[in-house]
Amino acid sequence: MEELATWITSVDNEFFVKSQVNRIWFHLMGRGLVEP
Repeated sequence: MEELATWITSVDNEFFVKSQVNRIWFHLMGRGLVEP
């Protein structure tokens, strides 16, 4: 489980970084950069 957590939060995992930016943007602006 620790390996999974390390991989998910790794800087090399672009999906995690992009999804976090989208969530922060949604929190600040009320709408995400990407709406599913």
